[in-house]
Amino acid sequence: MRKIFNQSGTSLIEVTAAIGIAGIMVMIVGAVSVLIAMDRGTKYRSWAASLAQEELETAFNQPFANLTNRANADFAWVPYNYGSWQVLTSASALSGAKVYELKNGDSLPNSISGLALAPFSQTAAMTYEASVRAVSDSPAGWRAGMTFGIIDHNNYYRLSFSSTNLLLEQIASGTATTLYTLSQSFSANTWYALKVIATSASIQVWVDGLLKNTYNGTILGGEIGLIGLNGVHAYFDDASITASGTTSWNFDSDAAGLPPDSWSRFGLYDFSGAIGKLTIADYGGDPDIKQITARMEWPEFQGTRNVTLTTLKSKY
Repeated sequence: MRKIFNQSGTSLIEVTAAIGIAGIMVMIVGAVSVLIAMDRGTKYRSWAASLAQEELETAFNQPFANLTNRANADFAWVPYNYGSWQVLTSASALSGAKVYELKNGDSLPNSISGLALAPFSQTAAMTYEASVRAVSDSPAGWRAGMTFGIIDHNNYYRLSFSSTNLLLEQIASGTATTLYTLSQSFSANTWYALKVIATSASIQVWVDGLLKNTYNGTILGGEIGLIGLNGVHAYFDDASITASGTTSWNFDSDAAGLPPDSWSRFGLYDFSGAIGKLTIADYGGDPDIKQITARMEWPEFQGTRNVTLTTLKSKY
């Protein structure tokens, strides 16, 4: 009797073909991964070059006396947005339906958890107002307020309140000096209207329409913005500045979920993992010629990458 075997399986040809196809797929996936990595690397180099160039040009345009020697110091004279900000639809909005929200959680070494730069050029003489509200889930020690005379995140003025006091401070080289303090309770989930009237020689401090203090001294000009410290969760609304004219922001016409377009600018803290370092040294030992070097470093899967730009500036 003849037996017939019905055996299903895979032939050597089929196995060889499958291995070949799999090999091709691995090659394609690998090639795509390399292309993606190359594209990302190109983008990062472009970002780094742009930020280094901005720093180098800004440093070069400083008065020569400002170019004090430093090695691998923080970038200077260029302010950046920092923290997690978005326009938020909120029933607590003062006017309209939206506020500008600072989410809690981030922090720079000097306790800044959020800094939002307003789209306004540098000025010293002005009236600057904003309504500020700390949210009840903010951690102990929270502060929120407004900032002006901003040169960079180590040099600026700020008017802020906490649960226990109001502070007007000048931050110079990262160190805060109190210009005025008032012991007063400020509650979370409550709006407070802050205002400063500044000239080159004085700062008036106003809260909820009441003049609290006038500080007299030399006042430096700079940019303006909104600020949160120590992990605060805060809302901001109805900001305005009056200088040669009046510009105001209530955020109601801006799309929710993102910062307003006019308040957005790419900066150092938008480049995840990147650091900027500034070195200024006497060129060839001559104190009248400064060599300025701006260096950007950032991580990639191959290791740390960098872009370094340098220039010279003479005192004469």
